[in-house]
Amino acid sequence: MGIDFFESGLMTICDDVKRSFWEIERFHDLTETNWKQKDKELQEHITELLSDVPEERHHDYISSYGEDLHENQILFPKIHRASIVISISSYFEDYLNQIAQILESSVPNAKKYKHFQREYKQKRKGPTIACAKDYIFKVGSLDLKSVEGCWEDLQQINRLRNQLVHEAGYLPSSSANILNKYVSKNENLSGLPNNKVVIRSGFITSYINLLVSFFEALDKELVKFMNA
Repeated sequence: MGIDFFESGLMTICDDVKRSFWEIERFHDLTETNWKQKDKELQEHITELLSDVPEERHHDYISSYGEDLHENQILFPKIHRASIVISISSYFEDYLNQIAQILESSVPNAKKYKHFQREYKQKRKGPTIACAKDYIFKVGSLDLKSVEGCWEDLQQINRLRNQLVHEAGYLPSSSANILNKYVSKNENLSGLPNNKVVIRSGFITSYINLLVSFFEALDKELVKFMNA
């Protein structure tokens, strides 16, 4: 009896993945719009109040709203963007693991994914996403070239995610570090070695677009696998 790929979830999982990332993107856009709207309303409120304040006192009056302006313009967006990068990375890792587990049960005599993970970790070959990706493409005999265009950037973003989680967003100390080079070349990121990375709103959109491209390419390979 053949495998029911619809029942196993392999036929639909890449579409589910893309839908999840688009939902996150919508949440991101709505949140960013909220900060901008709050800042606009506050500045309009301050401008209105200043009309009744002597000009020589304007600076002092504006300074009293400094914390509110800082929160809307810098602090809250910074927390939001770092959290979104971490969340997207977690979704990415989880979905790769799900696909690996589905393939384990779809390929006769496939090496157990847990065993593959253990060997991978012992060889210190890379992070969890690399392990899952290697398992998927090896067990499914998929064409690795289909995702090579996305993979290098996804690895760099995973390094960024690790700095956000484990180093509070501080970049490595060496300017020659591969992540620092990536940050310096990315128009949506900035930051010096030993300083916190700055994530611009556009980075979230570009990250999601990159992931969608990855899973679209992977989906085509999975269709070939299911039709073989």
